[in-house]
Amino acid sequence: MQSIRRAHRILRALADSPDGLTVTQLSAELQLPPSTVHRLLAVLQEEQFVSRPDGKSWCYLGPESLRIGLAARRPRVTSSLRAAEVVSELADTFGQGALLVELRGRRAESVLQCGLADWAGGYAGDLMPFHAVAAARALLIDMDRAEVMRLLSEYEFLPRRARTPGTVTELLQRVDTVRRRGHETVYGEFVPAVWEFAAPVRGGSGQVLAGLAVVWHEARTTAEQAVRISEQVARAAREISQEFGYAC
Repeated sequence: MQSIRRAHRILRALADSPDGLTVTQLSAELQLPPSTVHRLLAVLQEEQFVSRPDGKSWCYLGPESLRIGLAARRPRVTSSLRAAEVVSELADTFGQGALLVELRGRRAESVLQCGLADWAGGYAGDLMPFHAVAAARALLIDMDRAEVMRLLSEYEFLPRRARTPGTVTELLQRVDTVRRRGHETVYGEFVPAVWEFAAPVRGGSGQVLAGLAVVWHEARTTAEQAVRISEQVARAAREISQEFGYAC
């Protein structure tokens, strides 16, 4: 317990010092022996809670500390009544299904659905596979390779369709495409002959809160229809984002 408390004190000290602290400064501020600080920093650095970019004495909060901090500040999209209205409006507009997916721990979970009783179970609370569902893939749009690898370290790529990514490398290639376009369009990767059009919903600091998608059961969709649906989903995602303070 003592080591955990001391590690927490180191992290709090670094959180209060965005310009970083040296081992000597940490030792003096926390009144701990330098050897103790060195030992704790080694563990924290290995787990990416602390970063020492020059490999020397200056210490900063690492990417894992940032990830946890963002998660703690990330609001639930379901707290917005407008989000539920937008999902319903999308389903009504296209006469198809619409859903919102959030990252819950290491899982992508459907939190709002409308018109999807015959697709993927069709119930809020359903888990959405990252490699096969556009809305779940949209959650990864801002993550770098290392973050995606950590998130999917225990993920099982269950076989779906021939065009569905089957490995982390293949999924990362798709995420790169999503990142460049700002939205995702897939066809027949989760359910045969079904299109999915998805875009990220963002919070006030720009972090991804959810993936919004329309599920379109029309195999003979024209290029013009696909563009129109993608644009409307992107607009709807921006509208929800504005509810959470994101300046689109």
